[in-house]
Amino acid sequence: MAEREVSIDTVTYELEEPFLVLANQNPIEQEGTYPLTEAELDRFIARIPIGYLSREQEVAMLQRVAQFPSLTRTPLAGLDGAGVVALRRFIREHMYVDPAVAAYAVDLVRATRPEEPSHAACLADLFLEGRSPVQVGASPRASLALLHFAKVAAFLHPPLDQPGRNYVTPADVAAVAFDVLNHRLILHELSLYALLGRRPVPYLNAALRVEGQRVLQRREALLQQIVRRILRGVPLP
Repeated sequence: MAEREVSIDTVTYELEEPFLVLANQNPIEQEGTYPLTEAELDRFIARIPIGYLSREQEVAMLQRVAQFPSLTRTPLAGLDGAGVVALRRFIREHMYVDPAVAAYAVDLVRATRPEEPSHAACLADLFLEGRSPVQVGASPRASLALLHFAKVAAFLHPPLDQPGRNYVTPADVAAVAFDVLNHRLILHELSLYALLGRRPVPYLNAALRVEGQRVLQRREALLQQIVRRILRGVPLP
């Protein structure tokens, strides 16, 4: 990502702006796959879980199937690459962040780190035998990602009563906190498996493949509880 290039069969290609790096994880098929390292995960600005559609969305999907043959192949007008780069620059330069809001974002990130006093204050009821469920918290890169993401959220989704708002609020930061922080927290396996009532198993162990979906669901639930308690425990500016 930082090198802005990709290598295929010993040939290196430079990437033009803008470019986007995506990675996906299938909770069912883990055979032959390996988790990304913590440093690699930290390069991604957000991790967004995608679950099943709601009942209403699934019904709407079925209704749209009949419209597929009549859909036009003419692409809709949109931003070109230069437009995306210009919009990104505009958001970064013109969405104001008050120092108190920036400090709030930093406090949220610092509260994910077990060595910080605020960590125990926020997560005391999740400690197991005096140990935090979090083994390693988020890095300073998370603070940068949190503010960048909050700026975009404030720009794209302003309140109806403030359509022209050009500043970031603590609510904007809190709204994107889970997506930015959840993949950056390294959990204690014992804390995670205590929720399952069983001992830890290796990542590609057959038992985990059977329980894979359940383990990931429990991990997701634990992460949501952790971020929720941090949001509740860190004072608003």
